[in-house]
Formats: sequence, C-alpha cells, structure tokens
Amino acid sequence: MDYDVAAASLASPPASAPVASYRPSVAVQNLGIHAASVTGTLRIYDRDAGTLLFTMALTPTAVPVGTTRNALADQLWEPVAGDIGKAFLFIATVVYPEDQYLPNNNLGPVTVIVTAAPPPPPPPVEPHAAQHEEGGADEISLEGLTGKAAESQTPDEHASQHESGGADELSVTDLTGLLATPQTPTTHASSHESGGSDPISGIEPSAHKTSHQNGGDDELSVAGLSGLLADAQNPLAHVSTHKLGGTDKASSFLVDGAHDWFFSLHEECPLEEYTTLGEITLTSPAATVNPAGILVCGHVLVGIPDSAGFENGFIRAAIGGAVNNYTSEFGMKSLDSWQYISVPIIAWFPSPGAAASYAISLKFYPDGTVPLNAQIQSLHALIIM
Repeated sequence: MDYDVAAASLASPPASAPVASYRPSVAVQNLGIHAASVTGTLRIYDRDAGTLLFTMALTPTAVPVGTTRNALADQLWEPVAGDIGKAFLFIATVVYPEDQYLPNNNLGPVTVIVTAAPPPPPPPVEPHAAQHEEGGADEISLEGLTGKAAESQTPDEHASQHESGGADELSVTDLTGLLATPQTPTTHASSHESGGSDPISGIEPSAHKTSHQNGGDDELSVAGLSGLLADAQNPLAHVSTHKLGGTDKASSFLVDGAHDWFFSLHEECPLEEYTTLGEITLTSPAATVNPAGILVCGHVLVGIPDSAGFENGFIRAAIGGAVNNYTSEFGMKSLDSWQYISVPIIAWFPSPGAAASYAISLKFYPDGTVPLNAQIQSLHALIIM
C-alpha cells in the first residue's frame, strides 16, 4: 500500500518495570512508500480492577519510509513502591490520516508488572595499585599467567631444556656457523659425484647408460633441454595453442566460397520477414572441435527497378537459424529506375559449436514493400580454429 503505518510494540516501559519514572512510547513502523507523521493515544489500566488510570497523547512523530520510530507520550508514568507486584495494561492507537489499512494501528493490551527497584551499584574502588606491587599487602604473582609483560624479563637458567631430549630441544638444521664439536656427516656421496655440489675430480664412472634409460634407477629427464632428439616424438595434446589467442596460433582456414549469384526479388516483401538471398555449406576441418569462430564477408549489390523510392534495408548473415547481431544497413532513395548500391557484409560468429559442416546464408530485410533486385557479388567464410 502507498500509505500504511503499524503499531509494532510497546517501546517503554519494559514488561518487568522496576519502580522508576518512565515516559511511555510506542514503536511505529512505516510500511508504505511515503514518509508519515503520526500521533495517537495511549491508555493505562489496572489489569485486576479493570479501571482506566491514565490517558496520554502520543506526540507527533515523523516516520521515514521503511523505518521504525518511537512515538512518545506527553506524560510520565511513575509507579511507586505500593505498585510493586501489580499488573498494568497498556493499550495504544496510532493515528495517521492518510493510512489505507487501519487494523494494524492498534497496540495491546500489553501487560507491564511493577517490580522492586534494582540494587544500587557498588561503590567505586579506591586506587590501590600499590597493594599489588612487590612488597605490597596483596602482592600479585605472575606465575601461570598468559600474555607479555611490558618490561623484558631475565629468564631462569634453562639450557637443559634446549639440549637433546629437553622440553624445548633445539634443531641446528639450516643454521649457519661452525659448531664447537666435530659432527658426523650424513650420507652425501652424491654431492661428490659428477654434477654434485662438491664433485671429486679424476674419477671415471663405469659404463652405466642403462641406469639413465627409461625404467632405469637414475632415469634421465629431457625436460627443459634444448636441441633436437634423433627420433620423432608424439606431441602432448595442445590444440588450444593453435586457436585464436593461443601461444602458437594457426593460420585461418578458407573453407568455402561463392560468388556471382543473382536473385531477383519481384514480389513484395512484407515487414518483419527475412528473405534468403543465398546459402553456402562449409565443411569443418575438425568435426569434434569447437572453432574459435566463423568469419563471413562479402558484397551484395541491391537495386531498385522503378522510381518509387526506397529508404532503408538490412542484410544479415546467419548460421543455421542464428542471425548475427552485426547488421549491414543500406539506404537509397531513387528517382530513376535501376539504381544500385553495393552493401559490404562482415559478420563474426564466436564459438559456433563443433560440427561437421555449417550452413552460411545471407538474409535480406527491406524496410518497405518496394520490389527490389539483389545480386550476391561475393560470399566467403573462414573458420578460425
């Protein structure tokens, strides 16, 4: 609805109200699409006696679209000690002159029970930091506490924790420097072999080519090596590198072509209807691969055989039933018979899908009902892999 507000809830006092002073208020929600200004009435009853105790006006309150605002009463409600344990009913009605739906303008009854006042807060603690410092009456121990002290601490003796088998054993792996005690080296014969990090010269290896061949215990990898192997190799799958945008893009394929077609259109061409000028069939070089696209280009000669005049027309390329968004638009207004205009055709069909062949056609749409002639001067298509 355009204009609608609702009394959502009793915002104050709470359902359990300690003895204190309250300004009753009602939460009002704007459900319409226009800002609202509301007023209203709030009544307080003794629930057990059923008697009306107070009638208060809700002060004018602005409620923006999609928000909730509290409409305040114009008086205070101040329960006393004698009211502790009593139950009171709060009933409110919100007034919005433009409101188109009134049932949700009423709130209540909401029960509020008066309770004893909450205990007073504890007295503030006097400054006493000195009691918790070293030598104070209530000295603090940091034993077992987490966190980091503000000042650096001198650690207790704990070298044994970092020794072999200690609770915090050190590892010298990858550390630099020289240990005081000589160490027993780990197995490292390969470092002294040819090509190792610490090769020993003057030692000729025995014949061992089989260890480097396929299946050997030290099989060679030719990855990253330059040069040409003696035997022809089977390449890995890499068709994507030859596609448009690939690292080894292949040349385009001129699949098929046609030219010098003549089609005479002597019948009236109604609006919203395409007339096919001609069609060629392309054979795909890879029927299971989706090409990057098909490029269609050519020229069409369009002529008007009388002096009736012709304003605009369109020629579009199509693959099957899908007409390309690119439109070759032409226009002419002839006062003499047999005036012609050459219309260029350039159309791009990205990712047409894998197929053994594609039917490429030109479709002609005249803007009017003037009979025309159309001659395809050239029509070519290229599959881009």
